[in-house]
Amino acid sequence: MADAAAALAAAAALAASSSHTPAPALGSPTGLRVWTVEVAIWRSLTPLPPHQQAATLIAAMTGVVKRVALTVPADTLASAGGVTALCTVLGGRCGGAGGTTPAAAAAAVRACVWRGGTIVDYVVAFDEALAGCVDAGCPPTDAARAERVLQQAALGTTERAAVRLMASNGTGAPATYASMTRALLVLFGGTNRRVVAARSATLARRRAPRASDAGGGATSCAGTATGSATSSRRAGCGRDIFGSGGGPLQ
Repeated sequence: MADAAAALAAAAALAASSSHTPAPALGSPTGLRVWTVEVAIWRSLTPLPPHQQAATLIAAMTGVVKRVALTVPADTLASAGGVTALCTVLGGRCGGAGGTTPAAAAAAVRACVWRGGTIVDYVVAFDEALAGCVDAGCPPTDAARAERVLQQAALGTTERAAVRLMASNGTGAPATYASMTRALLVLFGGTNRRVVAARSATLARRRAPRASDAGGGATSCAGTATGSATSSRRAGCGRDIFGSGGGPLQ
């Protein structure tokens, strides 16, 4: 045991002074899922031998997760399977931390709305919230993911229709989650939420019926199947040439 503890201390000291790829840090149980993925990448890059990797990972930890990690016997950590044993213990003790019950995971998804920042920030946060549902054993269907990520982007009617059109490659068919998020990123990538909100408000005003149309039988914005985009704009539709698309989120 003493030899194993000494080996762990030596490995931690080596990690602190090494110029190689640093071990991924972990300070909160809520970051465990992402950390596990980072560890897999780190292990493919580090030149450290397997029996030193667990100690190096623990040296980069802080807080409660480090205390949990230190409950693993030193000789186990200093073995070739040390990282596997470490991840198993952390998963068992911390995997449910942060509220990954089905109800809490679903609430986290519902709370993920594009209120500020860029669309990239929103999509990343939404994807992370969905991962919580997977961890809690209640993964939504792909169709539900696609619909909810669009609805919770809180776009205007025109913007939602444009996203649907691009996500379906112009066919109007139901889109996958991957194609929906790709369309959101292409159409609004790098755009601040406030800019999109202002654009939506402007388009809504353009679509409002004009006073000159009030008396003499205003033309419907819905148009006919043979109507052109030009005739729609003359009817006061502005840029709403894609249609409203889709129903309310179930």
